[in-house]
Amino acid sequence: MILFGQRLSKDKHPFIVAEISCSHEGSLEQAKELIKAAKEATADAVKIQVYDAYDMTLPLSTNDFWIKSGNWQDRNLFDLYLQTQTPYEWVPELFAHAKEIGIPIFASVFSLKGLALLEELGCEAYKIASFELIDLPLIRKVAKTNKTVILSTGMANLNEIDQAVQCVNPDNSIIMHCVSSYPTKFQEANLWNIDQLQRFYKQPIGFSDHGQNMLAAQLAVAKGAVIIERHLGLGGGEDKEFSLTPMNFKIYVIACKQVAEACWKTEVPGEQASKQFRRSLYVVKDIEKGENFTPSNVRSIRPSYGLPPSMYNTVIISRAACYLKAGTALKKEHLV
Repeated sequence: MILFGQRLSKDKHPFIVAEISCSHEGSLEQAKELIKAAKEATADAVKIQVYDAYDMTLPLSTNDFWIKSGNWQDRNLFDLYLQTQTPYEWVPELFAHAKEIGIPIFASVFSLKGLALLEELGCEAYKIASFELIDLPLIRKVAKTNKTVILSTGMANLNEIDQAVQCVNPDNSIIMHCVSSYPTKFQEANLWNIDQLQRFYKQPIGFSDHGQNMLAAQLAVAKGAVIIERHLGLGGGEDKEFSLTPMNFKIYVIACKQVAEACWKTEVPGEQASKQFRRSLYVVKDIEKGENFTPSNVRSIRPSYGLPPSMYNTVIISRAACYLKAGTALKKEHLV
């Protein structure tokens, strides 16, 4: 399939998405700076998250609405989302800024309100975050736009993934392997799941990376992931532990592309030059006409100008058609 003009395929470079998330730290100007940084880091697209705190939860402080473990332990849900939201009024300006500097932009969508705004702006693709993968009514609404839908699968079992996949067009959707642990430990990347997703689904498979190093994404590309998403930041913000700085993001893009190239089926000119040094059958002792070929006068040695070693048994039961000097590369016409 085609995403922003680029064909997603294992024989192409992976499509790399720079996720801004809340790295803007509440600053519109910093959000614009991050979009520019994504462009300069050679990301193929930049993604924002379009929600306000009311899209995500309720402004309550009862026990259910407190985070009890993990990166944001002892934080109130509403307060956290209020701090990290990308305000709706920013979104048109961010889309215009991305268009001006020449980088595709799309968004994670969390509500019908956000979807309506993004449709007005001509958003070309939508991401369903892992936490929303079980919100099938939302996914169905997003799918009705006929835009590309990217499904992130963190925390989901195969049945939940199946239900979400049934809501979208298989010819216009992407499935992202994801681990919703922030940051994700390298040994918990669960990249085996890329193989599983490739077996069960016809859609392109990608990897949403929340790790702290660059290796998991490179391994994902080697396994066949054709789209990679990684958080981009400037060193601060709630996602700083699993975000890459612009300089490191550029290195990340280069590394993923190099791994893809190493996995492509390609001609190797250097191998052609090396073929002359493979083994073949040579006369190693002068042989008279009519004399039998034997292990003492014929051997498999380098270089490769004689008969292939696979013909050794045929040669051994044959006789010399003419006088053969030591160092002669055996040919079929030498055998009778």
